Amino acid sequence: MSRMNTTLPIPAIGSMALVALPAMAATVQVTNTNDSGPGSFRAAVDAANGSPAITVIRFRTKIAGLAVGTSKIASGAVTTSKLAANAVDSTVLAGNAVTTTKLADGNVTTAKLADGNVTTAKLADGAVTQSKLAADAVGAAQLQDGIPINMQGALLIGAELRDYAETSPSATISAGAMSLDLAAGSVFEMLLTEDLTSLTLTNAPVADRAGAATLIVRQDATGGRTVAWPSSIKWAGGSPPAVMATADAIDIYAFVTRDGGATWFGFPGGQDFS
Repeated sequence: MSRMNTTLPIPAIGSMALVALPAMAATVQVTNTNDSGPGSFRAAVDAANGSPAITVIRFRTKIAGLAVGTSKIASGAVTTSKLAANAVDSTVLAGNAVTTTKLADGNVTTAKLADGNVTTAKLADGAVTQSKLAADAVGAAQLQDGIPINMQGALLIGAELRDYAETSPSATISAGAMSLDLAAGSVFEMLLTEDLTSLTLTNAPVADRAGAATLIVRQDATGGRTVAWPSSIKWAGGSPPAVMATADAIDIYAFVTRDGGATWFGFPGGQDFS
């Protein structure tokens, strides 16, 4: 590491007189920007005051430890040609120092990052956008296990799924009414504790995208509960099926829409699973 060539004589504090710089002056070095502790400027001054032999405080020209802040980096200045492999580690970046304007597009590659050194504290919110990442820079091994991924309506192509589950909310009747919110899940189970007189399906996909829901209807121990299907559900033959009235009976119904939920096509998947 290069260092400043200029050496400065240190004036004494208190009764100590100014000591002329000897040919082989003893030195103390400042190696970080800490307020105190080993390598700090405060520690260097204390050492010089405590030892007449130390007459020079020397500063490293490159001081590690949060020395590079965002104000020191020009917009777009960080390119692959400016970084040696593994050059960026957590000790030389101030928190939130790397913002999206400081990175040239496509210049963050795996070779430029030391293992484990890019933490959330080092990145400003929104700094890493798709355009800032070189192709194949982030592999599957770099993704944290178990994190939720919100696709925000984006297209997922060529996916192979294995060992997955669907969220399945319980639907509750209140004063004869019930709502199935497809934003909460698509497979619902409803216990008929009273007659269902009003059923709505909400948050269907937008028009020209298919949406589906499954409803498991379970009679309670009393049985005989009824369901009034809404007119938005169209059934084969024009008439809705009757819900089985047997106590503890289970019926399963499926619904499909392509017009944003204005129309649903209903299918009895099976009845009287008792």
